[in-house]
Amino acid sequence: MRAWASGFDKYLPIWVVFSLPSALWVSAYLFFIESIWMNSTSLVRHVWFYCISLIALFAELAQIKHIIPGNFDLVDLAAIIVAIILGFLMTSLYSQKKGVTET
Repeated sequence: MRAWASGFDKYLPIWVVFSLPSALWVSAYLFFIESIWMNSTSLVRHVWFYCISLIALFAELAQIKHIIPGNFDLVDLAAIIVAIILGFLMTSLYSQKKGVTET
């Protein structure tokens, strides 16, 4: 399947190939944690929910100082920030729709 899809990268914008996967992983994690802790207002839920966002941001920013290997990319950082914002908005809207109050 990877060999079949390998030719599509020349038709996609570069940010889709290199930046979107990180943003999708962050979003998937936020939705996963929300599904596990859906009706909880526990502090532990918030710790799990926010930790991946901070780790993703730190991982990208740590590449500037070469704390972790990789090349810092502003588009990666923007994609991660957008994913975090969308994840927060989507889970907040879902919680409000279900009548769960966030504390």
